[in-house]
Amino acid sequence: MAKKFFLLTFISLGLGFSASLSELLNTVQDLVTDYETSGKAICSPYLYTKLSQYYKYGKLYTAYGLEKPAINLLELASCSATPIDCSPYKYFTYNLHSKSFNQLFKKNPVLTAKVETSYNAYAEWWINKKFSGEDTYQTYKNLETILKKDFINSWTKFLKTADKPIYFRVSKSLKPADLFLLEILYNSYRLGFIKRVTFYGDKGDYIRLLHEGLISPKVQYQPYDCTNYNFLAVY
Repeated sequence: MAKKFFLLTFISLGLGFSASLSELLNTVQDLVTDYETSGKAICSPYLYTKLSQYYKYGKLYTAYGLEKPAINLLELASCSATPIDCSPYKYFTYNLHSKSFNQLFKKNPVLTAKVETSYNAYAEWWINKKFSGEDTYQTYKNLETILKKDFINSWTKFLKTADKPIYFRVSKSLKPADLFLLEILYNSYRLGFIKRVTFYGDKGDYIRLLHEGLISPKVQYQPYDCTNYNFLAVY
């Protein structure tokens, strides 16, 4: 197990250590088994759920021959199993404000892990489909359906459970992660999962997002000065 830990640490630190997809699958599977047999699954339900969920999504992407997203998700599992802060590296914790994350984590750590992992797994698909130009992401509709169904199930529970308002940040440069979040919030608002959204930030950015159809015309505006980010409060 010590060998596995050092492998995960090298991967997470990005020290140039190259691990194959099969090595990552085996390593994360061993970690999941270790959590189940040692009792750590009970003591650390958040981490155990993250590991098992990322392993599930890594296997799913692997089954469809999509190595890059599989590796991305398994590396997130490896990062989670080390004392390294993984929060800046993937979509959910990049966009969700730390205050809202901490409130949800204290209330329901298992749900926190499920919405985090399903959000990231579906974001991998959505972003690659939109920006990669690869035909694979246009043809594997059944994989998309599985990822989307898992995500919606966790996301709707998250919206019902989390303390309101839920705060998200959006980069002014609109990175792919931001576009995914805006798409999810727009559809959640349209379908009635969200009652109200307030935009805090630059008026010019607010108007631009409205004109580009990235936020609903019903989103309210409040001025707020921040150099790199705007914020969305979800009720």
